[in-house]
Amino acid sequence: MPPSLPFLLGPAELPLAELHAARLDGELVGVGDRFSPPDIARTVDLRGARELRALALVPRLPAGLVVERRTAAWLHGAWAAPPAPLELCLRSDHRVRVGPNVAWTLRQAVLRPDELLLVRGVLSTTPLRTALDLLRLQPDGGFDRRHRSAIVTLLLMQSHGRERAEAVLHRSPHLPHKQRALDRLAALEL
Repeated sequence: MPPSLPFLLGPAELPLAELHAARLDGELVGVGDRFSPPDIARTVDLRGARELRALALVPRLPAGLVVERRTAAWLHGAWAAPPAPLELCLRSDHRVRVGPNVAWTLRQAVLRPDELLLVRGVLSTTPLRTALDLLRLQPDGGFDRRHRSAIVTLLLMQSHGRERAEAVLHRSPHLPHKQRALDRLAALEL
């Protein structure tokens, strides 16, 4: 019996040219910078799709860092493709030594345990925290239709998403860009 291939393929399994050719022929679909057979990628439910995207991120992530903002939105299925560079953060209560890399941006963030989600070895901000970060941290010039759509999708992943987001913002008195987030949240059509 021939050995079975993993759910996700990359240059370690097949040459990159063959992977792209198979994608063009419809034999594979892209999942981030990895590739999957279409029957797997298209038939998984929301939770399975998130796990598949997490597996695609694993080889690219340094240990101890958290996927956030648009990268987390992609992981949760609210953003079309992983951003380049990946958006990562370092929890303020953890010490990890990571050198600079063009593959990611890195910032330090205060994250509570209930704002984190572990998916197939990838630590990510929850959909609610991801929506709040996108509301607060995206500058006005970069806050476009894609961001609004992602935020709406993330908030709809939980019951009472808008109300929960408003409650978090109101109970955080010294949160940077809090008013920007509240104004943007009020303007969203949910």
